[in-house]
Amino acid sequence: MDEKRYDTDAVKAKLAEYVEKVKYYRHQCERMDRLQTKIIGVGAQVLSDMPKAPSHDNDRAADLIAQKIDLEQELGDTVAELLEERHGIEKAIRSLKNADQRAVILSRYIDGDSFKDVNELVFGGKADFADKEDSYMRRVFNIHGEALIGLAAYYGLYQTDTENTAEA
Repeated sequence: MDEKRYDTDAVKAKLAEYVEKVKYYRHQCERMDRLQTKIIGVGAQVLSDMPKAPSHDNDRAADLIAQKIDLEQELGDTVAELLEERHGIEKAIRSLKNADQRAVILSRYIDGDSFKDVNELVFGGKADFADKEDSYMRRVFNIHGEALIGLAAYYGLYQTDTENTAEA
């Protein structure tokens, strides 16, 4: 008989893919900042009555502006995709019944916090947190695992164990 279990690896992959898209978006925003700095840095025209060779600054500025326009379009498209994907993920997270599970997944994948930060968020207010931080960290990992199972159930992601079916 096939045993069904939820595919938490598929959920992790889905969440990790979203995190990578956000990271890429942030890199592109930094690229936009550098492009704007370059555009501003293209030397201001010095007015002089002395003849000189034609400047290539205009060509460079035009190229930079074209890059900026393309990047703005890409960023706009990326924002729309990220918002849609985030809303879907947040809807799935809201399906989790346990508040700690929702907090762990939101903090880890939507806010991009480390597990140490997640641990402090969930259990940092406990009086014995400093003494039992490792114990609380294990609890965060358990909560994380339970949340992944809940999300896999929400998405209908499961694995079928077929190892024993060949022997039967």
